[in-house]
Amino acid sequence: GPFYIYNYLDAIQPIVKTNYSYSGLKAESEGKYILIHPFASYDAKQWGLGKFIKLTESLNKDYYCKIISPEGAIFSDVLSEIKTKKIQFVETKTIPELLDQIRECSLFIGNDSGSAHISDLMGKPTVIIYGPTNPSFTKPFFEHNTFILNEIKCSPNVGEKFCFTFAGIFCPSNECMATLEVERVEKKILEAKILILMDENR
Repeated sequence: GPFYIYNYLDAIQPIVKTNYSYSGLKAESEGKYILIHPFASYDAKQWGLGKFIKLTESLNKDYYCKIISPEGAIFSDVLSEIKTKKIQFVETKTIPELLDQIRECSLFIGNDSGSAHISDLMGKPTVIIYGPTNPSFTKPFFEHNTFILNEIKCSPNVGEKFCFTFAGIFCPSNECMATLEVERVEKKILEAKILILMDENR
C-alpha cells in the first residue's frame, strides 16, 4: 500500500517497546491536555508558528493546551509572546521525552510530520495539517483521527505524492499553507469526533 506511516511504526517500536497494530488501537482521549506541535521537517510543510499560537490561544478558552517544540526551535521573542498569552510550553531534547508528552495528551495537532504520525500510531487522537503533500499517502490511519488539506490549483493530483514543486521545496509562495486560515482549522477541529470524545471524558 501507499502508506509511508509504516516507516514510523518500525521506528518507534524499539523505543516504546510495544507492538502496536492497526486493528487494535482505540482513541485514548483521557489525557491531560491538547498537545500542539508547530514544526515539520522543512518550512513548506509548516502551517506557521504564528497561526499555531493563535489556534492555541483560541482553544485555550475551553481546553488546556500546550505547545511542544524541539529544544531551541523557537526564538526568545516568540517564547515571550507565548508566555504573555499564558500558553503552556515545553521543549523536548530527545525522542523519549516527546513520546512521554504524547502519552499524556488527549489530542495532538500538528503538520504532516514524524511527530504527528507517531502520535497517530500511539493511538492518540490526532489532527494533521497538510499542504504540499498528498494525505492519501500518509493520512492518519485510525478513524478517530482526521486531517485538514487546503486544496488549491497546484495541490497534488490523485496518485501524486506531492505537488509539482517537489513538496513545496521549490515553491515561491507556499500558498497552500499561507491561505489556510486559523478559523477554518479550528472549525474542522471543533467539528471532529475527537473533541466530542474529549468532552465526554471531562
